[in-house]
Amino acid sequence: MDIRFCRGRVFWLEPLLNTSQYDPTRDFSPISLIEESPNLFVVHPSAPVNSVKDLFALAKSNPAQPNYASSVVGSSPHLAVDHFKSMADINIVRISYKEGGRALNRIVGGEAIYFSRVRLQ
Repeated sequence: MDIRFCRGRVFWLEPLLNTSQYDPTRDFSPISLIEESPNLFVVHPSAPVNSVKDLFALAKSNPAQPNYASSVVGSSPHLAVDHFKSMADINIVRISYKEGGRALNRIVGGEAIYFSRVRLQ
């Protein structure tokens, strides 16, 4: 018997995107939740967004303007923003970076709205 610690996207996203030799719901049984990682919207103080309502208004009035920095395709923040965009029927442009640090620099510089996963300790 094997016991595995699985990070979310490796476990459930892989079978959705590629042909996989396993079915996560058939072949595995969860036994414990080890971690939760909330997602947060974080904006630079100069951004014209002080609430989610402001973000809706900005995205509706100028669909090309709001953008967010993201590092990993298929990560929790990336999928959460896509879900958020779909539910709100708005467009927020994704700017991809190879590293999370570069994405964070973009928000610190006031150039993007950043959607981030953070650990609360």
